[in-house]
Amino acid sequence: MTDNHSFFMLSISYLHAKLFFMRKLSILLFATLLINTINLKAQYTTGDNVWGAGFNAAVNNTEIESGNTVSDTKGAAFGVSLLWAKAVKNNKLSGFSVSAGFSTSKFTAANDDRRANGTTTYIDYFNRWYKPVGKNFFLFANVSFGGGYISSKSKAEGSIIQEGNFYNVKAELKPGISFRTGKNILLDLMFTDLVRLAYSHEKITQTESDAKQTNNFFNLNSSLGIDYLNNISIGAKWIIPAKVKK
Repeated sequence: MTDNHSFFMLSISYLHAKLFFMRKLSILLFATLLINTINLKAQYTTGDNVWGAGFNAAVNNTEIESGNTVSDTKGAAFGVSLLWAKAVKNNKLSGFSVSAGFSTSKFTAANDDRRANGTTTYIDYFNRWYKPVGKNFFLFANVSFGGGYISSKSKAEGSIIQEGNFYNVKAELKPGISFRTGKNILLDLMFTDLVRLAYSHEKITQTESDAKQTNNFFNLNSSLGIDYLNNISIGAKWIIPAKVKK
């Protein structure tokens, strides 16, 4: 791959920074809560409608030294999401979520200064199972199936040098913790995926030479072998109680 392509891929996936300790800590927390689950009141009433919103943000700063050359990559990203679900059981939600995000990064090295911006859009169908772990606390497992689109542009000296379009189909399992802060309000903390199966199709165009490159990727990731953390999402959900039949 060319240096430009390497930078381009870095700008798209910089949230996959190697934060091994945080990754394992989240998994350990999930496993500990699972072992200590206790049977408390139900999370939902069958038929409840649930609306939710979420937010995630991340920053990254990576410095690489190679001989006498030092390169530095700085980036930031944020995303928002909306979801609707229905309680099909007192401990299970089924529904859809839509998310969108924006990322920006800057690569600096000797006589080289490049920037990249990217946008993401995803839609997922999900099932979420809950288990009480204490007063007003619930552990959940979120299984989702969906797809998305990623667009990115890299610039050098103010001119676009590379454009890319990514199409992604995925299935993933993510753990999380939910806290009931009111009768109909819950706060969520969802960690990175424990298992992720994905297919990606990318098209990259070098604008200076009009050269085009197409790649296809198929990935199966497991937390047992992955030492990075995507990001942690924070969200809130509002429960609209099911109508009681008279």
